[in-house]
Amino acid sequence: MMDPRLVQIQERFREIGETILVGSGKGGVGKSIIASTMALIMGGLGAKVGLLDLDLHGASIGWLFKGLKTEESKNGLIPPQLLGVKAMSIAFLSEERALPLRGAAKSEAITELLAITNWGKLDYLIVDLPPGTGDETLTALKLIPEPKGVVVVTLPSRLSGVVVSKLMDLLRALDVNVIGIIENMAWFEQPTRRVRMFGRGVGKEIARKYGVDFLGEIPIDPALNVAVEQGAAALLRTRFARALEKIIRRKILGRSRRT
Repeated sequence: MMDPRLVQIQERFREIGETILVGSGKGGVGKSIIASTMALIMGGLGAKVGLLDLDLHGASIGWLFKGLKTEESKNGLIPPQLLGVKAMSIAFLSEERALPLRGAAKSEAITELLAITNWGKLDYLIVDLPPGTGDETLTALKLIPEPKGVVVVTLPSRLSGVVVSKLMDLLRALDVNVIGIIENMAWFEQPTRRVRMFGRGVGKEIARKYGVDFLGEIPIDPALNVAVEQGAAALLRTRFARALEKIIRRKILGRSRRT
């Protein structure tokens, strides 16, 4: 018999205009902060936006939305809102407890989260994919109906490029659209020049190799950690957010209006 949750997931996503996935193939590249800030920026531009954190073991979106709780209803869990963005994370349910999940339990957790979250009508749902190319990522890519595509995040380092290429190979094998590549932590701004800490060109090389768009570079912003501690409004005032907003306006929202 078909799992009734799969039908429920299809019903949930019928009310969502476009689903944009954010992935990297590994942790530590700024994927979650890009997904979170992307959702907040798009919400600030007037769109109805949701933010879904599917990282089961290192959920970090819950930290930015700390103190918020889901609301139970007969039609599922209603996500809390911050600056107009609806957010859902396993962290809202597990709080500070570790989740010792393995194997099929990971897929079950993601299936349940997709099925029980009642987003209502959205223009965009931003999904922070789990790091890596294991069970969680495969389950998410299988169950999320007709995503617009994946924004892939890399660092300007060769190691990051190698790992991201593995994700690109997986997305190609699964016939999942790639919106483009963002190179995060691309440079550090000094008074008279830009200093590149890791090298340059990795994001562009990956984009050329796989025939996808290079969406742009985002600088290292020392103010970012402090801004995250202060909350979402402070985050939106950072150099990091301004650089990401330019990418969103030119490469993501602009493309949506043309297609």
